Amino acid sequence: MQVRSKPRLAVRKHVAIALRRAELSGELEFFYWKGAGSEEIDFVVKRGRRVTQLVQACWDTADLKTRGREVRALLKAGAELKCRDLVLLSEAAERREEASWYGLKGRIQCLPFRRGLWEIRIS
Repeated sequence: MQVRSKPRLAVRKHVAIALRRAELSGELEFFYWKGAGSEEIDFVVKRGRRVTQLVQACWDTADLKTRGREVRALLKAGAELKCRDLVLLSEAAERREEASWYGLKGRIQCLPFRRGLWEIRIS
């Protein structure tokens, strides 16, 4: 049995709260997405009729399996939902990285959790 750590759950809760506040003020809508291959996106941000941002919240991206799963989900959802603003929130340092997976390519903005909350609201 795997026990989820509190920081990992807290990241998603804080992102959800920030997005919900923006949703209540009419700035955006947000959803959860699950692909045909069981990939999941924590937060699909939609402004008007357009998906503007995909956000994955993951506490620990040091594990290569976990990181691969998160990146793969962002790339697949980005292609399906026609969104190029891909964000991975974690405890890691800020950086942009080019990623690819079986012909899918994209630029992922990796942001530390606290900075990422601000980026989601204003982008």
